[in-house]
Amino acid sequence: MLRFLRESVKEFDHVVWPTRRETVRYFTVVVSTIVAFSIFLFVVGTTFSTSLFSLREIINPNASLPQASQNVPDIDIQSLLSSGSTSTGEISSAGASE
Repeated sequence: MLRFLRESVKEFDHVVWPTRRETVRYFTVVVSTIVAFSIFLFVVGTTFSTSLFSLREIINPNASLPQASQNVPDIDIQSLLSSGSTSTGEISSAGASE
């Protein structure tokens, strides 16, 4: 086992390592490619999303925004202020009319 490790370390002498200039160049190419693809995917995704929303608006113009839920009780702000809510933000039972 020890012999194998020594021979493995010797193999590093045979490896041709890139120069600093080559490493900087390769790094620049990789980062530039990543940035270019990121911008490309952003533009394609945004265009696709905008196209789908525009198509949805053309097909069904009334479905642009979801409607508010009908199960939400109406709260009279004036009655809440006059009844005096607690400092922790709890609503007193006098303010809840429904």
